[in-house]
Amino acid sequence: MLASALSDVEGLLSSMFLTNVELLDNLIIELFRNGGKRIRPSVHLAASGLCNSQGKSCGAPSEESVKVAAILECIHTASLLHDDVVDNAVTRRGCPSANAIYGNKVAVLSGDYLINCAFLEALNLPDSEHLSVLIEATRRMSVSEIVQIEKTGEIALTMTEYENILYGKTVSLFYAACVCATISTKLPANKRNALKNYGENFGYAFQMTDDLLDYFGKKDNTGKELGTDLDEQKATLPLLLLMKVANITDKARATQLFKSDAPRSEKLAQILPLLEKYDIEKKAADVVHERIKEAIDSLHDFPDSEYKDYLVGIAHELNQRTK
Repeated sequence: MLASALSDVEGLLSSMFLTNVELLDNLIIELFRNGGKRIRPSVHLAASGLCNSQGKSCGAPSEESVKVAAILECIHTASLLHDDVVDNAVTRRGCPSANAIYGNKVAVLSGDYLINCAFLEALNLPDSEHLSVLIEATRRMSVSEIVQIEKTGEIALTMTEYENILYGKTVSLFYAACVCATISTKLPANKRNALKNYGENFGYAFQMTDDLLDYFGKKDNTGKELGTDLDEQKATLPLLLLMKVANITDKARATQLFKSDAPRSEKLAQILPLLEKYDIEKKAADVVHERIKEAIDSLHDFPDSEYKDYLVGIAHELNQRTK
């Protein structure tokens, strides 16, 4: 049932946001054709199925849930358009980015268009709570990106500051995916909160894993240049943990590399031995694992179903994620 619902989402993405403007339509078609993991719509559909399967063996996601899933992917895709412009990125998922093909002006305006389309579709949903949840998530995404720019060059971030940035950048949309699944249901408060907790903890684990892969991943798997956060002077989980446990000399060396204008690959090659010295990869993986455990534990009181299996499974997969 989940696969069928995802197929319906793909159908909406290929038609719901098209215009009669050839340039814009070509960009949108290319964006959604290049795919992506569709994690956010999948989480929403599985959470919706979970809400509908109380006391039953199955409960297919509704037509409304399919539409919300498409809206979530639309907002996420719009954010990627804007991110690539901000980051001066020339590739996305191994292909030329929209801004590299069409220019920054078209990319930014296309992102604006998709966000407006998403809100308009949400406005037409039966329950207005969907719109308020999605607007708040998008607002937090924008604010956190600005905070991250403000904090660029600061290696001494607290874990709270780091997690606040992550919440807006990534967690907020996973949280919205789960909250929207509970709207218009008779789910008791404890289970509503459980799904919210799942969305939050899964979102943190997802983004923290991204941050780990930027140091410890392989380009052939991720499709991205490694050491990008270091090169852009963005302090993420590996560096925060290093600065917490390293001796004074190694902290000074890490700070020097962080602020250096040396080539990205050179800085990464020099900081990796420091991370290895303090076993940072394992320490960071432990932080991620705790978030994964909390996400999975949140689903304890839900009955077994393919939807619960999916949500548990994708959380477990973060432990083996390579891209």
